[in-house]
Formats: sequence, structure tokens, C-alpha cells
Amino acid sequence: MKKFFSYAILLFLAAMYMAGCGSGSNTKTAEAVPMTVDSLLAVAGDRIGDSVVVEGFCKTICKKCGRKLFLTGDDSTKTLRIESGESIGMFDAGAVHAIVRVEGRIMEQRIDEDYLQQWADQAAERCESAAAAEQETAQADFGRLQTRLDKYRARIAERNKKEGKNYLSVYYIEADGYEIQ
Repeated sequence: MKKFFSYAILLFLAAMYMAGCGSGSNTKTAEAVPMTVDSLLAVAGDRIGDSVVVEGFCKTICKKCGRKLFLTGDDSTKTLRIESGESIGMFDAGAVHAIVRVEGRIMEQRIDEDYLQQWADQAAERCESAAAAEQETAQADFGRLQTRLDKYRARIAERNKKEGKNYLSVYYIEADGYEIQ
């Protein structure tokens, strides 16, 4: 009887061990209920620095570095930038046009007059250093940038008038992990 009881306990423990090893995922992203891109963007300003899980449709991955992924939700005009943390490296190209679940922290980038001026100065330097053959294209690009900067300045002025904040907030996720669904 003791042998039977001992075997039953061993069998039970082995079954529990196997059930624990075989279930779930080895990343935290599958464990939490994910937010949508739209719902996250609606509360991002109040949750800066918080850990979240978000799920959305991957529009693209940065072709230059592969370390930025862009998700959309139901409102395809709103995009959430995901930046890979050190543990991730480059995002898998298979994520493009797929549903992706990301775990990370909500971060804020502030676009203010200093930021815009640095952007304009860098563009002016590139324009000045462009070869003579590229000068016309560089000047046209700089002109388009000036138009874009003016639009940012108008948006900053509007926000300052409404909310008393002299900057625009761009929210993004610094990712610790991700899964392609």
C-alpha cells in the first residue's frame, strides 16, 4: 500500500510539473490582458513610465535600423511607435502586416521650440554640406521641412492656448518583449 501511495504521489507531482512546463508562454506578453492602441493613446499622458501590454496591427518596421515598429489600432490614423529595448535588438520582419503584442513602458517625447530649432539646424547643415549637384534637391527638402516645422509650431501654440503646455507630447513604448500573433 505504501508503494502504491508513493507512486501515486510521484505520478501526481510529475503531472503537475509537466502541466506547468507545457502551458503558457515564456514571455510575459501572453499573461496580461493587452490594451488596444486606441485605448492606450487615450490614457498615455497619465501613465508615463507605467508597464503595459498593448496589441495592434504592425504597419511597418523602420528600414534603417529595424529597432522601431509602428502599430495602429481601429483608428488607422493614429500610430504608436514601439522602440526595441536592449534585450530585443531588431524586430522580426515577419511582424509587418501582423497583429503584434508588445510589453514595455510608456514613454513621452516632448516636441518644443528647442527641439524644432535643433531639427532645423541639423537640416540646414545637411543642406549647406550637400554637393553642388544635390543643392537644388536639398533646398527643396529644407523648404518642405520649414513648412512642417511651421505646422508643429501652430499645433504647439494651439495646445499652449488650450492647456497651458508649450510642447506637443508624442507617446511611445520602450519594449521589453513582443509576440507576433
